[in-house]
Amino acid sequence: MALKIFLSGVAVFCALAIVYVYSLYAGFFFSIWWWDIPMHIGGGVLAGLIGAWFSIIFSGRVSLLSIFAGVIVLGVAVEALEYALGFTYSPFMSYPVDTAKDLVDDLVGGVIVGYLLARV
Repeated sequence: MALKIFLSGVAVFCALAIVYVYSLYAGFFFSIWWWDIPMHIGGGVLAGLIGAWFSIIFSGRVSLLSIFAGVIVLGVAVEALEYALGFTYSPFMSYPVDTAKDLVDDLVGGVIVGYLLARV
């Protein structure tokens, strides 16, 4: 189970990295208002998989708390990195509103992971 979660995380990471780099190159983040939403949901899925993987490694079972902790910790870390790098400009909404929306999107990704792993 841990190997499947790890490989799923690697696949999601690779897909997100490719889409992110292309999105920066094409300027999608500044021209399509909703483009940030699926990117953060995908990031939430990745963070949830990382939390689930650590939960299995350390306790032998998947914990919903570990999934949500991974999502919150990595989501806040990404938002802090965006702030530190100066990526605070959004032509569509203010930065605090964008940050709150991004964290909610991350949690939606975590809920998706929790739902899928609960069914396994």
